[in-house]
Amino acid sequence: MIRVAVFDWGGTVMRDCGLPGPTARWPQVAAIEGVADALERIATGQELALATNAADSDAALVQEALARVGLDRFFPSVFVSSEIGAEKPARATTTPRSAP
Repeated sequence: MIRVAVFDWGGTVMRDCGLPGPTARWPQVAAIEGVADALERIATGQELALATNAADSDAALVQEALARVGLDRFFPSVFVSSEIGAEKPARATTTPRSAP
């Protein structure tokens, strides 16, 4: 059973307009067409999270941008690469155990 689904920010949930600075401060932000309906269906019975490599935004600014398009309610957890110290995609940092 899937308990958490993690979504990418740009091109998956939100449009990346390519403007400089934090997305929450852009004159316009836009969700990907149809994403709210899809998230509504997916959110039933599982937690949703958002991950981004955004260089100009922390989690609070990402939440602010999501709120501008009504998607913040879907993403109680937001992971920003600059805050957690890892970008996506990232290679696994654990070493597999050797067989006994």
